[in-house]
Amino acid sequence: MGRPKGDTQKRIQECALEEFCEIGYNNLSIRKLAKKVGISHEAIYMHFSSKQEIAETLINRYKSIIALRSKYQKNEENPYFRYLFYWILHYQFMNKYKGFANFCFEFRNSHAQAFNAIICRYYKMSSWFLFENLNLTYDEENHAQIIISDVHISLVNFYITGKMSLTEAFTYQMKVTNSLQDMNIPIDNLEKLIPEVGASITDELLSEIASELGMKE
Repeated sequence: MGRPKGDTQKRIQECALEEFCEIGYNNLSIRKLAKKVGISHEAIYMHFSSKQEIAETLINRYKSIIALRSKYQKNEENPYFRYLFYWILHYQFMNKYKGFANFCFEFRNSHAQAFNAIICRYYKMSSWFLFENLNLTYDEENHAQIIISDVHISLVNFYITGKMSLTEAFTYQMKVTNSLQDMNIPIDNLEKLIPEVGASITDELLSEIASELGMKE
């Protein structure tokens, strides 16, 4: 009796994620993936139209996980805490799981339009809690978010390669955000909070996210 369709899809995604993190997006072929899964390469196309679709599914899941994890982080004394937590969680996860970060970088370089669509979708989804109590709204017609995303990707790369500290990278991101979106983020005040928020993101939390995503430690 064959494997149920849902189980096969899950297995394809798990194997793809493992390979993406080990050898990168560009180096993984559908034939190589099929061999790892233990099915024919034709069978892959019964579940996904392309390698790109598999990658998009995984990145979408990652974005959804960190958005939901950040949703419940609230500090009554500082309405920006959840905003900081969302972004710093992303920085910290990419730093711990550099293989996943490199996969995202490669995918973005190969499919910029698709990657930007994912970014904008999650900005829109998370805007209510990122901007709650800040008197700000997400403008889906404003392409500044894509520019900020491009800057953010570069800053994450600088951070995980040791060229910038977390505080330096995220402070620069906030400056770019202020410049492009008139958000008036109080950078001087929030800069002091970056180490505190970073320290609140434990290895256990990062491991839980990795597990939920389907990564093998």
